[in-house]
Amino acid sequence: MSSPAVVIVGAGAAGISAARHLKSLRVQTLVLEASARIGGRAVTDNSNFGQPFDRGAHWFHSPAENPLRELADQLQFDYSRTPLAEDYCRASAPLSAAEAQSCAETVERGFDRIAELGARGLDVAAESAIERDARWADVLAAEFTAKQGVSPAQGSSLDYSRYVWRDADLPVTGGYGNLISRLAQGLPVELATPVTAIDRGSAEGVTVHTARGPIGARAVIVTASTGVLASAASFFAGAAACDRVRDPCVTDGSQQQVRAVFHAAGIRRSAAQPVVSRRPAVCVAGAPAAAGRCRTRGGDF
Repeated sequence: MSSPAVVIVGAGAAGISAARHLKSLRVQTLVLEASARIGGRAVTDNSNFGQPFDRGAHWFHSPAENPLRELADQLQFDYSRTPLAEDYCRASAPLSAAEAQSCAETVERGFDRIAELGARGLDVAAESAIERDARWADVLAAEFTAKQGVSPAQGSSLDYSRYVWRDADLPVTGGYGNLISRLAQGLPVELATPVTAIDRGSAEGVTVHTARGPIGARAVIVTASTGVLASAASFFAGAAACDRVRDPCVTDGSQQQVRAVFHAAGIRRSAAQPVVSRRPAVCVAGAPAAAGRCRTRGGDF
């Protein structure tokens, strides 16, 4: 394999975004993906139903602010301009109009109470804002779990108050995975290439070890999922080998990751200057890791 300036680990939305940004800066980049496809958790089935069917991510969240929606517009990529209708049911039967309104109002008030706790700086379990004996409390708990990925007993009021949600979500009818693949066109992506270890301090700056052999680079950006980052201690062996990931939620801010890795590697670029690297860097979700050897469990990225 060639020796790029920057290696990006992961060909999901974050990795592809980072690669596109670096390409716009004329920085030589290589994206390594352990699986046999592009997209990460955006997975589109194009064969079983006669139309794209998303098995992972499948809508634009906060579409008015979502940069992927803007990119879809530029590509004339299909997505619905109309939000999905929302119905409340009991035993598979829709609620009456009066019940549905009562349920929706209860859920809205519950979310407002959770957000209010967080806005006051209180980091408490979201369930403390739910009246468990109230009608529709179970619906509120179910909606919270669906949105946050954890139950109200595990969810933080402070985290929820920071949750950005403006305007109704819009389904990506053309397939979210297909959109990420379109955005990756023209980028140097190596599929089925799991990263097994990352070395700092090599002659090249950083050495990324893969099943196909080592790759030297000036810097590496790891765009692992939040699940991987949350268990970083088990994926990066040795407490002294890597710093703890400081902000595991910065996985979709790829331009922030790029700026961080440029800063850590001493990369400077202007219109008249080529990229110059003074020291190697390993960045995980925008946070530079300590010097040493960072080993992953082969194939997890």
